[in-house]
Amino acid sequence: MREVGEHHVAGVVEMEVEVDVGRQRKASRLSLPTA
Repeated sequence: MREVGEHHVAGVVEMEVEVDVGRQRKASRLSLPTA
């Protein structure tokens, strides 16, 4: 049971990291001078 719990937490953290990276990419894209 503990193994499953740790695996689930790792999966959630991975998803959150992916979302963070996506936000940073969007932010850097917006801050780049495109005009």
